[in-house]
Amino acid sequence: MQKSFSLALSYQNMNYFNNKFSSTLTKLEENNNHAYFLALFRVLLCLLIFEKIIVKWDDIYWLYGTDTFIHHNSSLVLDLLGISTNWVRENIQMFFILYAAITILYFFGIGKYIVAFLMFLFTAVFQQLNGILLNGGDNLMTFVLLYLCFADSYAYFSIKKLTFQKNISEISNFISNIAVVSIQIHLCLAYFISGIFKVHADVWFNGVATYYIFNMERFMGTPYNTIIAKNTFFVVASTYFTLILEVYFPFLVWFKQTKPFFLIGGILLHLGIAVFMMLYDFQLLFIAVYGFFISNETWLNVHSKVVSFFHKYKLNPQQTHG
Repeated sequence: MQKSFSLALSYQNMNYFNNKFSSTLTKLEENNNHAYFLALFRVLLCLLIFEKIIVKWDDIYWLYGTDTFIHHNSSLVLDLLGISTNWVRENIQMFFILYAAITILYFFGIGKYIVAFLMFLFTAVFQQLNGILLNGGDNLMTFVLLYLCFADSYAYFSIKKLTFQKNISEISNFISNIAVVSIQIHLCLAYFISGIFKVHADVWFNGVATYYIFNMERFMGTPYNTIIAKNTFFVVASTYFTLILEVYFPFLVWFKQTKPFFLIGGILLHLGIAVFMMLYDFQLLFIAVYGFFISNETWLNVHSKVVSFFHKYKLNPQQTHG
């Protein structure tokens, strides 16, 4: 009797997990659950990359060309493609022009998946030509661009929207949703690994890391850094706040009750780093990725409100001449 009961219970559990799996699979196939923000994120990412290209344009020869101050390491991507890294360095201006052109095409959604893959390749080569200038944001950007190669980010803000047959559309939705989940998990892993390493560092564990960071000349973002660093409460609170956010973000950002606190806390953390430590691109990218934790319905609602706001306060010709 007891054995039959155990078998029945086991069978019910199997049915429950099978139904749950089928339900999840159906949700992944029915819709591109992040269609709006995928498109918006594509646009924001292109603006961020284009800004990097413009800022470094005047110094490309000594940063990335044959006259670079670093050792002439070869690019792994170029080696795999059978292209000489030295040849790219000799024609670095042409490389940057092509990189900028591909960024513009991707911005407008022209070329779709092919251009997305070229964006990933060019960004990877761009970073490998001078590794000294890289930071955690650049590492995240490379992986995000790789994931975006598989995502349909062209439903909005594109010259022409992609159209699929029903069976292909289901596959596209599934792959796009998996790509977004990969981005979310990658961000969570980045936080968790960073937090674990911080916990094992004495300055972080003892709550004094912010004091040393704010007193470093490299990170002197404001003239008030040294003054703020003398405040014991701020130093301890900001140090442990960073630790708690990075360690617990990967686990609590998935729940409706705790998600707002961690997203708002993360935005405040990255804005603070941008202002006080002068690390701008790094922080903007991390904040932008937070958008994937907000539902597509919420983004569409925000979009409609913004459009309504501009329509409401837009002056008509009679008002302008009145």
